Amino acid sequence: MNKQSLLKTSIIDYNQAVVDAHNNILKVLLTLIASIERQEMRYTLQRQFKPLGETGIVHEIISPLFYLRLQDYCNGKAEIHYGYSNSTSYSPLTNVFARAVYSQTSVEKTNVNIEDCIRAERFIANTDELYEYIDETRKFHTFYLIPYRKQRKSKKLMQVA
Repeated sequence: MNKQSLLKTSIIDYNQAVVDAHNNILKVLLTLIASIERQEMRYTLQRQFKPLGETGIVHEIISPLFYLRLQDYCNGKAEIHYGYSNSTSYSPLTNVFARAVYSQTSVEKTNVNIEDCIRAERFIANTDELYEYIDETRKFHTFYLIPYRKQRKSKKLMQVA
């Protein structure tokens, strides 16, 4: 196998590991959103999944509390952007989300080292403002209300992350 083929294979493996991590984080995120009693906090705007290989946003979910994006960067490598509200009222949920982001992308969790896929330089702390802006200018996003599901214990959420 030549050097270019090896590099392409390693990027494919890297991207698949990032997609898998994103999907695991998304499951945790949807569980967290579903656990919120207040209906208005369970509203989300989502971009539908598109295949990797096209530069740009692959998937995105925005709520008043959370932000998660999977993006195919121009260098061909996938990356994850995230953010959460700095509201202390919801800090138990945002803490679980932050732990999920880093635990799902840790070198101990994946066969490929994807720790550099997290793009924290674009961290979104004003998720409610982003949500309102995207809702007003909606072109690519679809509105979803995540159904409420009462959680038994927070211990279960901790085990997921």
